[in-house]
Amino acid sequence: MNRSADMQRLSEEILVAYERRIQQLADLRHATHQHIRHASTTRQQQAAQQAAERAAYTRQLRTTTQQQQAAQQAARSAQAQALHAELDGYVTALRADTAAQVQDYAAQHADMAATQADTLHAYVIALRADTAVQVQDYQTQRNAMAASEREQRATARRELAQAVQSMRAELQAEHRQIWLSWRVVEPLPARATAFEGEATLTSVNAILDDADQFARQAAARTARATRHTPSRVDDAAEPYA
Repeated sequence: MNRSADMQRLSEEILVAYERRIQQLADLRHATHQHIRHASTTRQQQAAQQAAERAAYTRQLRTTTQQQQAAQQAARSAQAQALHAELDGYVTALRADTAAQVQDYAAQHADMAATQADTLHAYVIALRADTAVQVQDYQTQRNAMAASEREQRATARRELAQAVQSMRAELQAEHRQIWLSWRVVEPLPARATAFEGEATLTSVNAILDDADQFARQAAARTARATRHTPSRVDDAAEPYA
């Protein structure tokens, strides 16, 4: 009996405790909902206030900006007008100055052209005279050199001819000596000996003639090369020759 009563009492206490806890939770839930509604209302009010403040600030900023832009535009317009007027004055003065300078330059150029023409004419006359003297000196030197070269070539040809004649005489004498020695050692018929001697002499004369002709050709080539060799003085003197 006592145990059953205790259990029942304990059950009732537990039930009362649960009900009390449930009531506390309900109260807490109600308070939480109220706090949330209050916070939401507060946030909405703050958002509306901030939106109104931003709109007012935007309107004020737009108005201030428009005023500043209008003032800047007016200042720029005034500055542009002043600069345009200053530029017009500068251009007018520059045109006048340029016209005066052009007139002065034209007058100076005319004087300089006349002076330069006279100086150039005198220089051309002096240059022509100097060039004529130089050409005359060059022609004199060239003629002297040509005469000297002709004399040297003639001397060389005479010396070469003398050498050829001397060699020919020596060869003829040597051939004569050999021919006489052959006749002494081994007598031959007179006709055969004369024929062989003439043939040998003819060969020697042909060799000497070839040497003489080669010397003449070499001298002619040397003369042509000397005569046709251009020079700077020739090129400079040709227009005045």
